[in-house]
Amino acid sequence: MTDGKADWDMRHCPLCDKLKENCTCVVAPKESPDVYARAGNTFIQRLENIGIADAKILVIKGKLYGDSWKKRGGGQAFAVFARKWDRIENIVSTMEYDVFRAWQGDIGEIRDDIRDLRRYLMLVEEHMEQ
Repeated sequence: MTDGKADWDMRHCPLCDKLKENCTCVVAPKESPDVYARAGNTFIQRLENIGIADAKILVIKGKLYGDSWKKRGGGQAFAVFARKWDRIENIVSTMEYDVFRAWQGDIGEIRDDIRDLRRYLMLVEEHMEQ
């Protein structure tokens, strides 16, 4: 038996509150490859859409995890994104440090790691700009 709220949370988008099947947000709980493919034709359009998609994903993850990334202070916040960097480095070290080739093959889910690292850095900047 569910409490109703949990059932609502599972069926509704955390951004627009619509039923997930009616939602038009670009973000899904697990990112689909086309989230960034729709990013536009020009450099600035692609950057803007990547930033918007990242912000939406951060809203969702913020609702799920809160401020856990900074819970233990700046040193531990650094450790959070250092671990992402370590994963990226471990993957590309097997490919002569060719991050572009690793990205193309999505070796070791490197795309997710790069996106997560970028988002952690966005969180740090947002936190410090408050």
